[in-house]
Order: sequence, then structure tokens, then C-alpha cells
Amino acid sequence: LWIYYGTGDQQQLQKESTSIKNRLYGLKDTDFPTYNSSASTFSVDQCRNVTSQSANCPTDSEKGWYIDLKENEKTTGKASVANRTVYFSRYIPNKTNPCIAGNAYLSSHDYKCGNVLQSVSLGGGVASEAIIYKGKIYVGLSGTVSSSTGSSGSGSSGSGTSSLPKGWIQKDSLIVGTPPVGRASGQVNSITIESWRHVF
Repeated sequence: LWIYYGTGDQQQLQKESTSIKNRLYGLKDTDFPTYNSSASTFSVDQCRNVTSQSANCPTDSEKGWYIDLKENEKTTGKASVANRTVYFSRYIPNKTNPCIAGNAYLSSHDYKCGNVLQSVSLGGGVASEAIIYKGKIYVGLSGTVSSSTGSSGSGSSGSGTSSLPKGWIQKDSLIVGTPPVGRASGQVNSITIESWRHVF
């Protein structure tokens, strides 16, 4: 059993400080499915730092993984989990003008290892929690009203528009994209119901 979350002051999105050091976390309950009433607390030192793309997965004895976010970066929505993948909405403030929205991103990670599978720049604005439905990713983007269809590239801070990767589209404040390769619904290892019975 895993729990996923990211840190960041969502009430002060534009705040910048050298003391801001936010992270993404994936922590496991090693006692699940039983309940261990004598379980002790643990520190982040018992988790694997997977900020580097070359980092190895946590070992069985480690409590999970974490990723250090960039300077002043923070999360802006709950983590979403679908098909062995965790999605985090991320945000970097606009350094030039705090009254204009900074850049929003969506990163996807392997649920056990934390390594980045895909990172998409959504452009200027603040991203909501990602919703995964029928093999598509849906993300709301506040602070922008432009719509665009992209082929490749990244958005520019505070522009209100984005150049999205192939397979991603934006319509007003909604962005629709595709999961990383092999992580969409209907792929190998997905769970399907083959039969059922009713016992009276």
C-alpha cells in the first residue's frame, strides 16, 4: 500500500525564497494488509532520493522514494494514480512579474520507483489535479484562456499559451493528453473482469 503527495504553499503560489525546498513523495506501508500498532515513525533518510534520472529504485528495506523539486517549485493539486503511474501537477512562479501566472507542468512517475516517465510543460497558468479517464489525461489550467494544439516544445512563463507535445491538445482551460507509453488503460497488465457470479 502506497501514499503519494507533494509539498508547496498553495495559498502563496508566487512566493519565492531560497528556503523553499519542496518535494514529491511516494511512501509505502510495509505492514499492509495487517495493522502494526507498534510501528515507529521514520525519517526521510530511510527513503531513496530518486531526483536523478539515473537513481535506482528503493530497496525492500527502504520506506519509499522522494524527489527534490526545482527552486521555488511546488505542487498545485492532489497526486493521481492510474495503471502503475503517479501524476503530479507542478508550478514554478513567474520571476519577472508575480502578478502574472508562472508555468504549469505535469510529471508522471513509476509508482514504485519514482522515476520520471514523462514531463509535459502545460504553459502559463496553474494546473489542477490530473484526472485519468478512458486512457486520457485531463488537467484544468487556470490563469490562461488561450487554446492551442501542439507538436513539440515547451510553454513560456506567463504566456497563457503552450506548445504541447504531440497527442496533447488545449481547449480553453482544459488540457487533454496521453499517458506515458505502456501506461494507458487497456495496455498489458491492466485488470479486466472476465466473469462474475451471484451467491444467494
